[in-house]
Formats: sequence, structure tokens, C-alpha cells
Amino acid sequence: MARRGALLLVATVLGVCAAGSARGYNGGPITDQIESLFWLITFFAVLVGIVVFGILFWFLYRYRQSVSPNPATEVHGNRRLEVVWTVVPTIILIIITAVSWPVLLYTDTPPPADTTVTVIGERFSWTFRYADNSTSPDLWVQQNIVVALRVTSIDVIHSFAVPDLGIKIDAIPGRMNPFWLQAHATGNYLVQCAEFCGVSHPYMRSTVHVFPPGSQPKIYGPPPPPASVTEIQLLEPSATNWTINPANLTAKLGDRVTLRVWNNATNPHDFRIDAPVNASVSTMPPFGFAWLNFTVNTASPGPVPYGPSNATARTKGMAGNLTIQAGTVITILLGEDPPGSSNFVIRPNVGTNPLTIAKGEKVVFEIVNVGQFDHNFQMGPPYDFIIHTSPIKHGDPPIFLGPFTLDQDATSQYWCIIHKGAGMIAPYVVGAGSAQVGVPLFDMVALTIGVSVPVSLLPPLSAFPLSALLLRGPVLRFREPPSPPPKDEPANPRQDHRDRNEDER
Repeated sequence: MARRGALLLVATVLGVCAAGSARGYNGGPITDQIESLFWLITFFAVLVGIVVFGILFWFLYRYRQSVSPNPATEVHGNRRLEVVWTVVPTIILIIITAVSWPVLLYTDTPPPADTTVTVIGERFSWTFRYADNSTSPDLWVQQNIVVALRVTSIDVIHSFAVPDLGIKIDAIPGRMNPFWLQAHATGNYLVQCAEFCGVSHPYMRSTVHVFPPGSQPKIYGPPPPPASVTEIQLLEPSATNWTINPANLTAKLGDRVTLRVWNNATNPHDFRIDAPVNASVSTMPPFGFAWLNFTVNTASPGPVPYGPSNATARTKGMAGNLTIQAGTVITILLGEDPPGSSNFVIRPNVGTNPLTIAKGEKVVFEIVNVGQFDHNFQMGPPYDFIIHTSPIKHGDPPIFLGPFTLDQDATSQYWCIIHKGAGMIAPYVVGAGSAQVGVPLFDMVALTIGVSVPVSLLPPLSAFPLSALLLRGPVLRFREPPSPPPKDEPANPRQDHRDRNEDER
């Protein structure tokens, strides 16, 4: 029996080790800490088990019936033994607490975060809101960045669990539970609700997608949709009549353009889009192709020629034109003066505030962050639809908004939404500007007569339809208080007469 017990113990230890090594999380620092603690406690537990079961098996062997046929006498009240089996487990618990406490502190103390993501649970799905207020059903983060998580729910209690990253945190309605995430390895990690929340609880799943640095424009968020591909063909129908198909392309400022250029000709050709785009591919052999990707960052007053860089090929007809759809480009600079200070500045690149725009002019706004802080942009009414809410970081490419045709006279302001409260705001004028709103003449006369005070003393009332209020009845009236009676006359003659009669009696 002792031999069977020993074999069972060895098989158990080997099975636990094999299971752990096969699992091999290695997803992030939280997982590393938890897994190290797990194996330390497991090793300690196996060691204690070997001692306990070793003593048990030794007793079974030493006092087996063939050797000790007579039953042993019972022992009562062995204080030494009681002290041992009380002190030893206490020491074991103290050791486990000592090795667990640093791990608890590490997991509960997040390092400085690169970005923040709000995790929202609802039956039976997850929503992830990023720093720019965009959302997605899956979580997308860059490899090795630290993500601060704010976990909540909008209906019942859920539990946001990513086992391979060592994450399990409750999502409670009305409460934001903080945690953090960092993934060392790229790949996809399963998200599962770990708190029973209804009949479809097993299907409340999502995925954490970890992508390598440089593969996406931001460190968070799903990848941008693929750009549509435009096919360009270079053709030589005859020795003197060469063509390019299509011969005309259009793009807007800020567009990401993907071209696949085919050299369906008998001669090798390169391909180039001239200034201000300045994008090109090297020489392609006959019936070969090349990819060309670029972003339209600069406006052009006229069509931009494209085709082979060889002037002879263009003269023979292998030439086309790219039209950049845009109006007047107005560059708005966002920043601080000096850079990095709390003196936030927003102004046009040319000229000074107020920003002046001709009525009916077709314009494109180029928003450039030249400061150290994140900024964004919005125009005030009536053009408040011209807005870019996502933060523009230092070094980001310009953001193009438009084109817009401003066909209404207006006097208003434009600002950085993030720092509007800190004074990052400036005026603009379109056309002749909008008329200043004041009190109509009839309201001023009525108010002056009815109230008998200067209108200038009541600026807050200029926003109300005073004439309508006055026509409904007396709205504001001042009545003089009654004058006190003279000192030598009684306030009430009849009462004074009754007082004199009582005195005479």
C-alpha cells in the first residue's frame, strides 16, 4: 500500500507540472507574477504533502497488523503534539502571506499608463471606449503599452476576465473599478464574463487584440479600414499613341490613396505624381505592377499631372491629371506660448485674430498641433458642425476638415474643446459678420416708461421678450411706501379718542 501511495503522489506532482508547463500563459507582467506565485506555493504545498504523506505511510508500514497485532493504547492530552500541529500551520500561513503580499501590491498598483480604456459590460456583450471617445466591441491595444482600465456595467454585475493576461475585475453598475493591462506578446486573448449574469452568460465574450508597434497609426483602437484600390494602367496601343487609364483622378485633402500601377506596355516605365503630391514608384518591367500609397496633404490650385517621369512618354499620351478637391486652405495652429506652458494659443497661420473669411468662400481647414499638449478643434455657431473631437497629439499629421462653403454672415468664436475653459479660444468673422443682438426699440421705450429706470441698468433683461411681457399686464411696478404720520398727529384718531375717554373715567 505504501508503494501505491508513493506512486500516486509522484503521478500527481508530475501531472500538475505538466499541466502548468503546457498552459504557459506568459501574456504579461501580471500573469508572470501570478504564475510565479502559483508555482512557489505549489512547490511548498507539494513539499508539505510529501512530509505529511511520508509520515502517514511510515506509520501504516511501521504499525501494520502483521508486526503489531495488539491494538495500541489511546493517548489523551499530548500538549507537545498539540503545540506542534498549531504552530506549524501558522508558520505555513505566515510564509504564504509573506510571499503573496508583494504580488498583491504589484497587481493593485498600476504603473504610469500610456492610455485609458473604459470597459462597459451589459447583457451580453462588452464595449470598449478609448481615449478619443471611439468605441469597439473588441479591445485593440499595442504590444507592451500600459493600459489603464476603468471597468463598469450598465445593468447587472459582470466580471471582466482575461485569463491569459491575469485579469479578473468586477463590473458593477454605477461604479468604476480600476485595473491595468499590459501584454508582452502579440496575438488574440479571450475575454469572458466570469460572473453569472443571465441565460446567455456563456456567450458574453470578446477578444483583446494585441498588435505590434508601428502597425497602426494609434496605440489603441481597431485598425483603420483598408483604402480602396485604384488601378492605373500604362498602355502602348501603337508606337506613337500611348495612353494611361484612367486619365483623370480626384481626391480630397486628407484622403489616403492606394494605387496599383500596371505597366501593360512593352517598354519598362516608372510612375510619378508631380508636385505638390510628389509620390512615385520605381521602374516596372513590362507587364509588371507596383503599389503606391500616399496621403493628400497639400492643396493644389490646378490639376496635378501624373504618368511616367519620362517626358517623351507623356508627350505620346501616357499622362493624366489628379484633381484635389479643396477650396481655400486655412491653417489653424494649436499650441502654447511658450511651448509646454499653460498659456494656450489658437490662431491662423497667416494673419492674426479675428479669423476673417469671405462669405460664400469654399474653404478647407488644416488643423496643426504645434504645441506639446493634446488639442482638438471646433467652430462656434452657426458653423459648429465644423469639428474634430479626437485629440491631436504633438507630431501628428495635419487634420483636414472640409471643404465647406460658408454662405452665412457670422461673428462667433473657434476654440480647442479640451482647453476652452483655459482660454484657448479666438474670434472669427464670416462676411459682414452677424448683427449684434440687442433690445428692440419698442421694448426699450416700454421698459423705460413701465419701470422708470434706465435700460442700461438691466442688461440681463435684454434677452427676454419684454414687449410681450409688458403687454400682458403690469410686470414691473414700483409703489412708494406709505408716508409715516406726523409726530403731532395720532396714527389712528379713533383709537386715540377711546384712550382719552378711558383716562377721564
